[in-house]
Amino acid sequence: LIQPMYYAEPEREEAYRVPNEYYFGTELLVSPITTPSDRVSLAAKTSAWLPEGLWSDFFSGTVYEGGKMKDLWRTLDNIPVLMKAGAIVPLTDDASCGNSVENPNTLEVRVFPAANGRFMLWEDAGDTPEDRDENWASTELTWADGVFTIHSASGNTTVLPQKRSWKIGFCSVKECAATVLVDGQSVKAETRYDADHNRLTVTIPAADIKKTITVSFGEPLEITDNRKQRIYEVLERAQMSYGLKKKIWKEICKSEADENTDFSHLEIDEKLLGCLREFLKDPIARNNFS
Repeated sequence: LIQPMYYAEPEREEAYRVPNEYYFGTELLVSPITTPSDRVSLAAKTSAWLPEGLWSDFFSGTVYEGGKMKDLWRTLDNIPVLMKAGAIVPLTDDASCGNSVENPNTLEVRVFPAANGRFMLWEDAGDTPEDRDENWASTELTWADGVFTIHSASGNTTVLPQKRSWKIGFCSVKECAATVLVDGQSVKAETRYDADHNRLTVTIPAADIKKTITVSFGEPLEITDNRKQRIYEVLERAQMSYGLKKKIWKEICKSEADENTDFSHLEIDEKLLGCLREFLKDPIARNNFS
């Protein structure tokens, strides 16, 4: 379940420079923070190595380009948890699950649709030997060519609820209309868009687990994030004068700021500047900062 970075890429020197960083399962990368919080920014830093490709912060939806080391700053209640491009992450739906250990009637799934992806969800009743194949049910989840598919459950489906509803959250995307089909038949699904985190959630009513469900879109999903909101949050909590906050905000909003932008004339605290630069470095920041 937890693997050091060099397990996946033993030839990369960077993988050995991040001993606290790890893969959590097949879809997530975690970089714990073990340094004190800064008194001005109220955040602490971890230097993470991001392998090639795009990565989306599981909580905020911020998108990062991989293939390099990256300083990530977080407050006390958060650590960096990043989804790889094409990640499919099944979750229990807290509202319906509670403390039950039964296989849930509702599942939430987070998808970062920056690349094709596949995840095989395995479930059993929890009361039989785990090494027997006949005890397990499997449900394949795929994102390919702009379509998310929940394939028909197979194996020992008696361990599953016979009908299941789904909440599919497409992360770091622009708002878009969705179409849901169950075995080729159109069904009415609720669609909700969280503009702060750029997450499009499609809620699918309960359907037979042996039927195939597809979610498609009228146009290709476009990857984006809300870096301006993240920068506003950094400045809002910063322990500094309101006047300086206003000057920094005005400077950032009027220019296409990136890692080479000179802010020396504003005399910004070094660590606070590090927090701000996290959201200014990547080209995607310039493309989506408005």
